[in-house]
Amino acid sequence: FLLDLRGPELCLEVWSDRLDTGSESVTVSAWIFDQPLEPLVMSGTKRWAEYSFPIPQAYQVAHGLVRMYVKGWCPAESGMGEDRRILGLRIRRIWVAEKYQDS
Repeated sequence: FLLDLRGPELCLEVWSDRLDTGSESVTVSAWIFDQPLEPLVMSGTKRWAEYSFPIPQAYQVAHGLVRMYVKGWCPAESGMGEDRRILGLRIRRIWVAEKYQDS
């Protein structure tokens, strides 16, 4: 994603079907440019949930490149029917909390 990162937190509203299978937690790795952020660990069975990553001060810039990685999984291998697709993470919203505003 290319985002305006002028704020303290990168926020996501996300959902992973893998949590519904009762399997292990889902870990999301993220980077701003090449700077790794603290990994985000999703758990529980709540469908849509909000999570956030703190944005280091040096990376609170107007045009920031955000990359994310989550290990894919196959529903059929988890006993959820015949679906053989490799799935990851659903993102409904992505935003920066307390975004900088001109006065």
